[in-house]
Amino acid sequence: PETKGIRVQLLLSRPGQALPRHRHFGTEMTLVLTGGLKVDDAHYGRGDMMVVEPGMEHQPVAEEGEDCLSFAVADGPLRFTALVPRLWQIATRY
Repeated sequence: PETKGIRVQLLLSRPGQALPRHRHFGTEMTLVLTGGLKVDDAHYGRGDMMVVEPGMEHQPVAEEGEDCLSFAVADGPLRFTALVPRLWQIATRY
């Protein structure tokens, strides 16, 4: 759901699954509930909070071993930076 520019998502990623590379126009905060995420050289495990500043491009990848369930809150829209996800985003106005 989205309220006045705030987007809240519960994300389930399979082991090794990469989310599309993207950036946000606001701050994104993600709490890892189960499993783990890698973003570049950083590791976030259960209970860790990842904070991404506006404009920072990133691509979270679920770590091997178990599904990763995370809770993300962003105070601005996101923009996919890879071609295919970006075209999908334009077509669906996501």
